[in-house]
Amino acid sequence: MVDEHTDIHKLIEERVAAEQGEQPATGQATDEDHIPSNPGPGLTETYESFSSTEIIQTLRENEVGAAWIHRRLYSQKYRFDHSNGRWHKFSGPHYIEDGLNEALADCDKVACVFDMEGRRQSCREATARKAGRDGEARDAEPYESSA
Repeated sequence: MVDEHTDIHKLIEERVAAEQGEQPATGQATDEDHIPSNPGPGLTETYESFSSTEIIQTLRENEVGAAWIHRRLYSQKYRFDHSNGRWHKFSGPHYIEDGLNEALADCDKVACVFDMEGRRQSCREATARKAGRDGEARDAEPYESSA
């Protein structure tokens, strides 16, 4: 039991250290400085395949935008059959019904793209404010829905 608590304590310390590493440095920052550290397996490549402009535009489009990201990420892996309302997964030479709902599970990566962009925008804003560039900081403020 002690080992389990020690392991949890160690994991918490590692996570705190990783999050502290996400804080922007003073001075001019690049887009690479705003990518959160340790986002998860395969998520950095996923995130970097979209520009900030694309991500913010898809946020404005709500479900349509999220569907666009999902389609761009998984167009070769999944197809949705509108006639029966089911997802199909590519399996070698053909598509099979997605009985495990993997297509829906992969929506987590879409949410992670939005989350990582929010973090990037927050870091840009903080970096600009520290450097006294308030106009740039206002431009980096996160998108808020008008609905």
